[in-house]
Amino acid sequence: MSLAFLLLARPVVSEDRLPIVEQTFSDALQTAEQMPRLHSLLVSYKGNLVVEKYFNGQTAGRKANVKSVSKTIVSALVGIAIDQGHVAGLDQPISDYDGGLISARTGTAKDNITIGNLLSMQAGLETTSFYNYGAWVLSDDWIRFALNQPLQNTPGTKLQYSTGNTHLLSAILTEATGQSTLQFAREEPVELQLPRRARNRPGLRAVLLWKISLEDRFERRRPVVVHRGRQGLLRPFR
Repeated sequence: MSLAFLLLARPVVSEDRLPIVEQTFSDALQTAEQMPRLHSLLVSYKGNLVVEKYFNGQTAGRKANVKSVSKTIVSALVGIAIDQGHVAGLDQPISDYDGGLISARTGTAKDNITIGNLLSMQAGLETTSFYNYGAWVLSDDWIRFALNQPLQNTPGTKLQYSTGNTHLLSAILTEATGQSTLQFAREEPVELQLPRRARNRPGLRAVLLWKISLEDRFERRRPVVVHRGRQGLLRPFR
């Protein structure tokens, strides 16, 4: 677990301000040291990283699972796939991909779920997160489990956070591009607008700016292999 109010290992404020910074966050740092699952505490003030501490054997260069931040990367990859013509657009129904990795055509209102609905967490399907998360990750087929969830709302009408939505997007990317999400991510740079200090950090640049450094970890779920769309992206703390 990592708490990041932003970044840096050494304060970049003037020395005369350091005592104030240390005093301000001394209680937080003492509390953080007593948390067995906490990996880091980073605090940014006016664009400067004034506190950067690591706990429980962690270091700045050690990779950490950024969990659902991975959803943002998958969303960026979908945008690239649209720009390159692999995916028709946000309004394309996912039922267009029926018969490949996913069986999305049901003859019901589920056929109206679009790429945009998945991206905006408005698919209308019952969530695979929260109370359903355990059953979903233990199922033999994450794609089928997500698609078989009952339709609770008309697609595009109500926000319902569901990790299964981005895993479906990973399957669609694999189907649309003809390669795994991992391969597509490594070949297509995601140009994110970051502050200059972030662009100068090799770890962050390697992960976000040039080629996404996805770990070679994927889920083997019958009958296909689809890279995680939900989480699993690893990056150094800085």
